[in-house]
Amino acid sequence: MNRAWWGHRIWQLSCLPEVLAFHRGRLKSTQERILREKLSQQAPTVFGQRHNLRQIRNYEEFRELVPISRYEDLLSYLQIPNGLSSQAVKVWEPTGGSTGGSKWIPWTAALQSEFRRAVSVWIWHLLVQYPETVSGRGYWQLTPKAELNPPDWLQNQRHGFEKDSDYLGRLGRWLERSVLIVPPTGPHLWERTVDLLLDSWDLRLISCWSPSFLTVFQEKVQERTGRWSPEEWWPYLKVLSCWTQGPSSAYLPKIQSLFPGVEIQPKGLLSTEAVTTIPMRAQFPLAYRSHFFEFQTEDRIVPSWELQPGQEATVIVTTGSGFTRYDTGDRVRVTGFLRDLPCLEFLGRDGVSDQRGEKLPLAFLESLTELLGGFAMLAFEGDGYVLFLDDSQSPDVRREQIQKIETALLENFSYADCRQLGQLRALRGFLIQGDALAQYRRVVAHLQKVEVATVKFQRFHPSGEWSQTLEGEFLSVP
Repeated sequence: MNRAWWGHRIWQLSCLPEVLAFHRGRLKSTQERILREKLSQQAPTVFGQRHNLRQIRNYEEFRELVPISRYEDLLSYLQIPNGLSSQAVKVWEPTGGSTGGSKWIPWTAALQSEFRRAVSVWIWHLLVQYPETVSGRGYWQLTPKAELNPPDWLQNQRHGFEKDSDYLGRLGRWLERSVLIVPPTGPHLWERTVDLLLDSWDLRLISCWSPSFLTVFQEKVQERTGRWSPEEWWPYLKVLSCWTQGPSSAYLPKIQSLFPGVEIQPKGLLSTEAVTTIPMRAQFPLAYRSHFFEFQTEDRIVPSWELQPGQEATVIVTTGSGFTRYDTGDRVRVTGFLRDLPCLEFLGRDGVSDQRGEKLPLAFLESLTELLGGFAMLAFEGDGYVLFLDDSQSPDVRREQIQKIETALLENFSYADCRQLGQLRALRGFLIQGDALAQYRRVVAHLQKVEVATVKFQRFHPSGEWSQTLEGEFLSVP
């Protein structure tokens, strides 16, 4: 029994109280208790006073008196002391922004505790389902690698976790020494990571976000060694944990071919702001002991205990960070129930292009193309975004425009992180020769089997081989 075995067993034992509470608790009573706690925590804040949270007695009043919010609605509260949370902020974590830039999420002790509850249930069930993993170490890709300057109002605040173990606090720092493979920080990230993992014969688990990370990993290993032989290097590798739902599902056949015989455990729905579901074998029950949840269905907003099988809805959360009735934009479908807990399938994000974790708002993408004038269209093609332009201006002018658009995209933290990791290639430009709009309409009319005259121009397309159907060529950008 090696150090990793003891580390995993101690970790599993620390999860047991939360696992028992999760399986014994009842959905409605637990959610109502969490709502009371959040209202009490929020009442003394500027937000709480403005919305009279201290006077709210039940969910019905909460739904009636407190508006649904997005990040831009809460930003003014985040910028002032005691604006949104009565707790001190431990660290500000960046993520993809709602209007093109980045959002900065306050991680308080309450929010960190909420994440730990869900992680405890997940880890317990992972180790039970895959007992072989306890005898070796795991590689976890958690902390974003992109560097981003915080806004002026955060200049004197701590921003960004320094390493993965910080997510779990003191327990995480101890686990880092016993069960985790931690690449050194600094330049040459991929070279250091590949060298370390190639020397980690006891690797049992790889946990990452987008499965596209694993395809990049394979490419980097092959560049380093000239070959790809996972069975030789990691004979005990048992589990790959990554997103498998929504846009990520398209990558699964490739991942399965790269890691034959290794099982893929789907990740639950989790973001910087909140954790929504927990992977539990073939189900994804609601993380009902973490935050207070509501769901925007087609015609109304309902609490979690009123969800029905087959319903599709957008997730709304109230969390320990002070985010109250926060619209996550995450679309889910109710696939069934575990006891009284709804199990949810992630469908995608409303108003967001999220092929590999980049979280680019559609309104932002459309606004970028509108600034260029003439025919300008963005599309996701292959392993990155392509800007399609007409030939009304010179290639040199178009190259400058492509570089400006890429610079604007890099203001989004999640996009910048995907670029840093190699999950996305740099923005490319394609110059269309001739009447670009007429060509576009003919292509769309053919695909949709409609009359050309009825086709309306869309400035963004999440998929399609447009470079194969429009006449022109890619522009080289220095």
